[in-house]
Amino acid sequence: MTHRPRSLSRPSLIGDTLVVPRDHDVIVYAPSRAQMCRVPTDPRSDLALHARLTAAGFFAPMPMSIAPEVGPPVFRSLTLLLTRACNLACRYCYASARPGGPAMPRALATDAVDTYLDQLPGTIARITFHGGEPTLEADTIRSVVDRVTSARPGVPHRYLITTNGTCDPSFLDWMVAEQFGISISIDGPPDVQDRNRPFADGSPSSPVVRATIERLVAQQAPFTVRMTYTATDDIDRTIGYFADLGVRSIHLEPLFPYGREFDDPSTGPLPLAAPRGEDLVPAFVRALDLCRARGLRVVNSHFANFSRPAGYFCGSICGRAMFVTHDGLLTGCLEVVDGADPLAPTFTLGRWRPTTHDFELDPVALDRLRGRHADTLDPCRSCFARYHCAGGCAVKAVRGQGSLDERDRPYCAFTKAFVPILTERIAADHGL
Repeated sequence: MTHRPRSLSRPSLIGDTLVVPRDHDVIVYAPSRAQMCRVPTDPRSDLALHARLTAAGFFAPMPMSIAPEVGPPVFRSLTLLLTRACNLACRYCYASARPGGPAMPRALATDAVDTYLDQLPGTIARITFHGGEPTLEADTIRSVVDRVTSARPGVPHRYLITTNGTCDPSFLDWMVAEQFGISISIDGPPDVQDRNRPFADGSPSSPVVRATIERLVAQQAPFTVRMTYTATDDIDRTIGYFADLGVRSIHLEPLFPYGREFDDPSTGPLPLAAPRGEDLVPAFVRALDLCRARGLRVVNSHFANFSRPAGYFCGSICGRAMFVTHDGLLTGCLEVVDGADPLAPTFTLGRWRPTTHDFELDPVALDRLRGRHADTLDPCRSCFARYHCAGGCAVKAVRGQGSLDERDRPYCAFTKAFVPILTERIAADHGL
């Protein structure tokens, strides 16, 4: 039996093309151009094959969109972190939101919308509402929609919201009428949901969230459920529960070891499994198969960067997305939720100026975060999956590894294990 040299048994990236060795052949795949083939030998060791594949369009340079961002930011989207308040007490909440937390002043929301719209380069306006629990600030959400309508009549717009699914039914109906993209955070059947995401007083949230989902299904309104899973969860049971409720779209993300309970030893042992990235892959692959069998669509952050490789993990860290906290910070990460966060000095990109109704940008801070690029991070620059991961979440890297120049290790391990599997699945789906 002939064995490949160890260096040729691992996936690699040549130009814009993944080279993924399998048991008996090699998959060659350029995701950004949806170009794929199987070949009998590895083009890294077969010069003639490499030349033929190059002539066919493989191994081209990465598109310029991968390059590091420079110059003033152009925000393609706006996310408003409306409040630190929440009526749930999720065990893994990165924001540690609680009842009675502070909320965004209406004037700040208005100035953020105006600033965003004034610089929007003639494309669709995308505005997302986040929290805490954003529906606790329903009046502010309505005012933002009114502001966009009056300030930019005729400009296409898209509103998105991530909610815990406990809002007043009349406000839910209003969001449906306004064609919001609604994402409901729910982790599974009642015992799982109530373990992970109880109300702040400890009572179960599952009956209320289920009623919200049933209301959306009855109206045939499009929505997605966002579930956080661990390697020990019963994925079969969870997917079956959602499918039986009438859910058609699931945003599936792994649980990472950050949040109120992970950081608070007074709560005792946490009945949630903190992940090793590679351990999460079998459950995710199983979920894909189950969702396909039940006709459910799966959303995941890895999918977004697989067909459209990127040099940055997210838009906020490089100035493509405008994230505004309740206290007026331009934040480089959704998880740095206000100025009291210990990481605020690292991730603050600017501040609201209420007297001039605009925002002061810190270009030095922006350039520092833009430096965290797949081509510049030492652990990533030679990795075959660097444009599908880009080092993972910067905040998780700092919290987990202590450095902005490190990678988010669980996310990294998941990505390196999953990309070859996903490549194989795409090849099989296309009859290759």
